[in-house]
Amino acid sequence: LPDLVRGLTALADEALAGCDLTPRLVIDAQVRLQRITGDVLRAMAALGPHGPSNPLPTFLARGLELRDLRPMGDNGQHLRLRVRAGGATWDAVAFNIALPQPVPPRADVVFTLAKDRWGGTETLRLNVLDMAPAP
Repeated sequence: LPDLVRGLTALADEALAGCDLTPRLVIDAQVRLQRITGDVLRAMAALGPHGPSNPLPTFLARGLELRDLRPMGDNGQHLRLRVRAGGATWDAVAFNIALPQPVPPRADVVFTLAKDRWGGTETLRLNVLDMAPAP
């Protein structure tokens, strides 16, 4: 087994030499939360169905106020929160994202839109893909 690991590691080192393996998010548009309306949501639904060859649109909103942060999941590895900007408040969920410490009062947030189904009720929320303290 150690020989196999060394051999595979050598092959991977050779094949990946010079490759930038830094993860990147493709952001489709920068938006203001208060501009996400029913018309926008209907237009996005018309772009479906979404899947591997037609991913959900990814958005960036800057300077969002972070509120009501609380861990969720068996080990607290996920985060439920509310974000606010310009009079618009949205529920949000961040799966497996490390929140900057200390928690900033405002953050730039990259997200997709999702339906949250819980207890027979359906609401819209932001699925947070990444966030960073706002400048």
